[in-house]
Formats: sequence, structure tokens, C-alpha cells
Amino acid sequence: MASRVAVMRAGQLVQVGRGEGLFAQPATAWVAQFLGHENIFVQPDSTALVVPEQALQLGQGNAYTVTTQTLTDSGQNITLAHPLGPLHLHLSPREMALVEGGTLRLRVDEGRVLRVREDRDGAGSQPQQAAGAP
Repeated sequence: MASRVAVMRAGQLVQVGRGEGLFAQPATAWVAQFLGHENIFVQPDSTALVVPEQALQLGQGNAYTVTTQTLTDSGQNITLAHPLGPLHLHLSPREMALVEGGTLRLRVDEGRVLRVREDRDGAGSQPQQAAGAP
């Protein structure tokens, strides 16, 4: 297994680092999406908020409406109507027990939300510089 991973886009390095570090701290919205983060919300200042799973505290905070539910082999995928935007979650059967009356109590730990550069619109444009590159 390699100790460092390189993420490339359009033939250019966009981020280099340890695998867990890349996932925990993606340099841009495109890298976050490429690595599988689902909850990425565009902001008016050319940035995006990445809400990682670790930032979500189920069963706490305000109740949000479940707008979609899809059964999977290991639980359910749900979407919540949240002020940030539609939050997508995968819940285990035990976590689904927290859904009551079509709502789920959820708190977003803002200290774990990442603000990154939004670079997904110009998919054909060249990246500027590889973050974490030597």
C-alpha cells in the first residue's frame, strides 16, 4: 500500500498526501466529491461547505423533515430538508429508529464542517496548483 496518494484532474495534480489526510481535508470541492463526500454546499463567496459524516450528530438538535427514503442492503439512504441544503445520509437500521413522524433530530458540528474552494463548475478548466504537492 502506498503511503502517499495523488489526485489528478485533467492531467494535473490537484492534491497529494496520505489517504486519510486527503479524505479528512480535501483541498477543493471537486476533490471532496471525487473522494465520495456527498454533502457539499456552494457558498456565495466561491467556496463550498463540505459536511463530513463525522460532523453529523444524530438524535440531537433540531428536527428536520425526511424528504426521501430509499431502502438499501445495509439500511436506508435518506435526504433531510436542512438549512444548508438537502443533507444526504445513510442510516443503519438502528439509526433509522431515530426517525419519528417523518423527521430526524440532527445537529451539525460546525467545527467539523470544511470550507474549501469551489472548483466544480469549470470541469474543463485547469487546476491551479496541487495542494500538498512537494
